[in-house]
Amino acid sequence: MKTKYFLLIIISLLLINYGLSTKEVRSASFFETKLSERNNPIFKIIKIDSIENIYLVYAERNDSIFKIMSLKEKYSNCRPIKLGELYNLKIISWFLPEEIHVRMRVTGVKFGNVIVKMERDSIVSDLFLTKNLEGLCYVSNPIETVDKK
Repeated sequence: MKTKYFLLIIISLLLINYGLSTKEVRSASFFETKLSERNNPIFKIIKIDSIENIYLVYAERNDSIFKIMSLKEKYSNCRPIKLGELYNLKIISWFLPEEIHVRMRVTGVKFGNVIVKMERDSIVSDLFLTKNLEGLCYVSNPIETVDKK
């Protein structure tokens, strides 16, 4: 009788140990996949809207939709973006990383003297900018500028 309990305990411990080690491997693999998806700069343009002097470009990456703001201005050598096309966009959040608690309470931001509303439903709860867009023109290699004060 004691032998049966002992064997049952040993088998249970082995199964538990196997289950834990399998989960750890899956977690690491899952994390690596998610990290590479997050760093993927390829976006599909799914919607273009505007408010006064602001373009709102909705771009999809993986299963997430990002709302990107761009000023309406005239640019020379314009390569206009097109709905359904893929673009390499390096987006940055309007908010600083440490402002995540603020971002969750904000209903809109002022950009180009226009209030741009946050969307919560199917859109990533943030607003983004990119140097790869000038108005609705795609810039593949933006010139980096440095503010000198």
